[in-house]
Amino acid sequence: MGLAAILPGRADAAGCMIASGPLASIVVPTRNRAAAVRALLAALDQQTVDPAAFEVIVVCNASFDETAGEVRQREAPYSLRLVELTDAGASVARNAGARAARASIVIFLDDDIAVVPDFVAAHLDAHDAASSPRVVMGYLPFATDPAGDRFRIALRSWWEAMFDRMHEPGHRFAYTDLLSGNCSMPRDLFERVGGFDASLRCHEDYELGYRLLEAGAELGFAPRAAGLHDDVTDFERACWRKREEGIADVYIAQKHSELRPALPAARLRSTKQRVLRWLAFEMPWAGDSLVALFGWMLRPLDAIGAPLAWSRVVYAIFGYWYSRGLADALRTRSALRELLRGAWADPRLDEMGLCVDLSTGIGATLAEVDRVRPRAVNIVVGSTSIARITWQPGAELLKGSHVAAQLFRFYHTPVVTALVREHGYAWLTSPAPDAERQPAGQPR
Repeated sequence: MGLAAILPGRADAAGCMIASGPLASIVVPTRNRAAAVRALLAALDQQTVDPAAFEVIVVCNASFDETAGEVRQREAPYSLRLVELTDAGASVARNAGARAARASIVIFLDDDIAVVPDFVAAHLDAHDAASSPRVVMGYLPFATDPAGDRFRIALRSWWEAMFDRMHEPGHRFAYTDLLSGNCSMPRDLFERVGGFDASLRCHEDYELGYRLLEAGAELGFAPRAAGLHDDVTDFERACWRKREEGIADVYIAQKHSELRPALPAARLRSTKQRVLRWLAFEMPWAGDSLVALFGWMLRPLDAIGAPLAWSRVVYAIFGYWYSRGLADALRTRSALRELLRGAWADPRLDEMGLCVDLSTGIGATLAEVDRVRPRAVNIVVGSTSIARITWQPGAELLKGSHVAAQLFRFYHTPVVTALVREHGYAWLTSPAPDAERQPAGQPR
């Protein structure tokens, strides 16, 4: 579904669509960040698309600095508007900005991001190439080099790995891939699912991502839609964030019970994690002191070059503060057990799903998955079972590209072995049937 199909306008002499209004509305929530907003608007001045192609809506979220005055006085080549709110909250601000938007595509952009000149064009191109409503994530590399700070280096590695996964062919997008700091979607889709949940102070983007997937939206990644992220997260702020995530996940589990198996709250893998969770609920004063001691261990571990031990301590601390958030929201471990009751008993976790036989040809197999879009797939070659791709709470329904990625990444050896066992070595050199022949140079 290209933009020309959803945007009002007229065609020029060459048949190109000329929009009668902006193609994209950029919504920027901010609170007392005048310098950051100034830098962001300056970067938007340099966009490669016609300034008439987009508008910018700055939503001052209970601000009391000079942000509003600067936005009012600024002369910009694009349409620049100001929305002022008295209620704090990023979700409230984003929803208000979307309501004020005039374009069919809304781009949500945080105020601490310096976008590249091709930013708006890349978002628009990603929607123009989509055949169905699409939610597009942009790329957010760190703006500064965290050299010398072990935690900032680890944070940057985790952050980049997340985008690397999105960029992999056949990535199966999940609700946790939605990042509200740089994303875009059709405005009518955003309105149809109800926008951001203003009850959440954290993970509001994840919760929206789940509702978008349930509404049938496709998620995608546009690496060209990039912006340098001036992230200021340090270790103390990360611990606070983990506590907020625990509180948010309780709300999400209550609102969307089918997501319970996917939440960290439902996973305790070690005795250490169980002890720390017990302390978070039963003796938080002792737990706080213990993790403070853990924190003192980080610098010596870094100094002696023990990155594995350092990582284990960091994850233990984060797990504790996440559990503290669970305790803040639920108070007792019995309330948590009740919330998670039956999380792993969901019958969809054991669903065999669509059975596909690779003997019919990989191309035909993947096409069948694309046609059915099952929750789970059981892959066989004749009578030999190869693999099962299970239901993943909060993830896309399976596509052929998801199955292909799994086959070639993890199961290529058993697939070839089973095909040879079923059909003999002649299979390796036999031509494809006419009905399944692929264009030259295209993999089967």
